[in-house]
Amino acid sequence: MPQLNLKEERLKGNELFKKHNFILALEIYKKLVDEGEHQLNREENNEEKSELQRELSLLYFNMSVTFYRLNDLNKAVTFIDKAISLDLCERFKGKKAFYLLKTGNYKEALEIYNSLNNKSIIGELPSMIEGIKCEIIEKEFNILEFGEFINFEFEHENGNIKFDIDFIVKVTQEFKEQRLLPSKVVFAILRELYAIYSNQDNVIFIDSQEEIIVFGDTHGQYFDTLSIINQIQISSVDKIIFNGDFVDRGYNSFENFIFVALLKIVFPDKIFINRGNHEFYELNITMGFYMEVCYKYKENASKIFSAFTQLFSVLPIATIVNRNTFIVHGGLPEEEITISDIQRLNRKITNSTTDNVLNGLLWSDPTEVDLCAPSRRGVGVLFGETILNRFLEKNNLCLLIRSHEFIEKGYKINHNKKTITIFSSPNYCNAISRGAYVLLKKNFDGKFDNLEIIDFGPHSEEEIFKV
Repeated sequence: MPQLNLKEERLKGNELFKKHNFILALEIYKKLVDEGEHQLNREENNEEKSELQRELSLLYFNMSVTFYRLNDLNKAVTFIDKAISLDLCERFKGKKAFYLLKTGNYKEALEIYNSLNNKSIIGELPSMIEGIKCEIIEKEFNILEFGEFINFEFEHENGNIKFDIDFIVKVTQEFKEQRLLPSKVVFAILRELYAIYSNQDNVIFIDSQEEIIVFGDTHGQYFDTLSIINQIQISSVDKIIFNGDFVDRGYNSFENFIFVALLKIVFPDKIFINRGNHEFYELNITMGFYMEVCYKYKENASKIFSAFTQLFSVLPIATIVNRNTFIVHGGLPEEEITISDIQRLNRKITNSTTDNVLNGLLWSDPTEVDLCAPSRRGVGVLFGETILNRFLEKNNLCLLIRSHEFIEKGYKINHNKKTITIFSSPNYCNAISRGAYVLLKKNFDGKFDNLEIIDFGPHSEEEIFKV
């Protein structure tokens, strides 16, 4: 049997990767690694061995990047280490530093970063690394007591803030000019939203016979969030639901959540917010939001990050529209549950939990298997149509809208049109992709035929809020 040409076959895998066919690309890379290691073990010519090692290192690198795009950081690190074991080139080392930053291993990332001759190899992150003080990175945050946060005294030269449309416009103007809000203003905004949500139920009920919009993950893409809100024109719809994951991954998580927070404060009966799996301390530490706050607020980072963490812990878990549509970030657990069961959950936690029901609601994904399957995320499950139907029937519901998964076109449909996934971050993590939102039409009855899914691209220019 003739030997495979590793380079030619690798390039075929690369073409699949460029088309975002990550699973198929990974299968090709794995097959070529097995073949390459077999050839390497038989090869006696040193020059040929060196060439095989170089090709294997590129395959390991490609597998690493593919696993990263599949949100499996542990395997991304494992395979970049394999690539580095064969070739110590700066490209591979820079990629490892990037992964380590994403996983919260800041000290090791900085060590690699300092050893690089070409520091721009990590892309946009060097400027963030340079701005972070090591003593802030290495310390553990003391989450402030709730009372300390609630009773934070805000003083403003003109008295208390007047939260209105003009204030949102002013804040978005500051963000457009890349200026930071004063720390005391940040605390005032977070305190105001905390007061709104601290005593609300885990599941919020909305009844409306007018149009309702549902957004999925916005992941730090503030200018895209602002742009699509401006396009929709907030006054034209009755309710807007943001279904979690406001922070991490994107570079403007702080601005993104502050903007949504202000929308809720100024339009309390129009805007609704669900908690996502990224509104937790541990993911914020490892996935970018923590580092962003450190970079932007430096000496005040600890208190500001603590305030966000407290606020995230009181965000509702789910929203039910017109008693027929269940909106939650992740999906469903394997366990049989009722809405009353969800209402009894303790949501006011800041770290990960072993509660299978809460994990299922925030982490699970739909699948076309019948019942359940293990999730590659390691948390939650893959839930099938039988699990969905059991939940809908038991709770007199018709439809599940969820987010949580990157979808290239911004949405996908499962379970005979009874599960909709919506993802609202166009060009997510530099992929060429669309965002989308769901428009529930007037008098929405939970039926797929009475909704519309609208996709959109990235913002064309940086804007300010418009009503």
